[in-house]
Amino acid sequence: FMNMLLKKRHWEDVRLYVALRMDRKDGEPASPNPPSFLLHLDNLDSTKRLDIDICSELHPRFGVLTVGLGPAPMLEKLSIGESTRYRLLHPRDSPSTDFFPRLTTLTLNPKLRVQYASFWNLLEHTPHVETLTLKCDTQFFRPMKRIALLKLRHLIMDFDRVPHIEFLSICDLPSLKILELKRCRDMFSHLTTAMLPLSLDELSLEVDCMFDVN
Repeated sequence: FMNMLLKKRHWEDVRLYVALRMDRKDGEPASPNPPSFLLHLDNLDSTKRLDIDICSELHPRFGVLTVGLGPAPMLEKLSIGESTRYRLLHPRDSPSTDFFPRLTTLTLNPKLRVQYASFWNLLEHTPHVETLTLKCDTQFFRPMKRIALLKLRHLIMDFDRVPHIEFLSICDLPSLKILELKRCRDMFSHLTTAMLPLSLDELSLEVDCMFDVN
């Protein structure tokens, strides 16, 4: 499969869907040491739109498939599914390279706690993103440092039982103009404070439960 993919380096639209399921015996993995795979996606020089969705088993003995993302000079749109494990592959000869110089649209749906280190690392390496869609589960945790998304203009957030301010409060968003918050459960005063540094033109709130202390 990968040989075929690499031969089609001129493809502009790529959707990679993999359902990973190891052989079982009586409901348990047949092998005590299932294989783990690293799928390299670092030679798609012409790809403009990339959609990755790896549906793997969540048992620790079922094996792991990780997608390795290398620099993609033409990539404009990237979407990564909720259970996909991934990491960036830094070139040895240029570790500080601009991974995605043309990437302007990014969609991320982290579901597992182990995904968040890669999640924050990817955001650090996408400084040109203008539209960001985030759907985060209850496993959300904050990074060790602030994230600067200096060109971001449109942010869409759908958080499950996690306040949106958990993300807004640790990001620098000087260019943000459109903010959409779905299933909003934030305290009104906290949300207002988090939005004070923003220069919004449009705000959309889908209120699930909002309250304040008075």
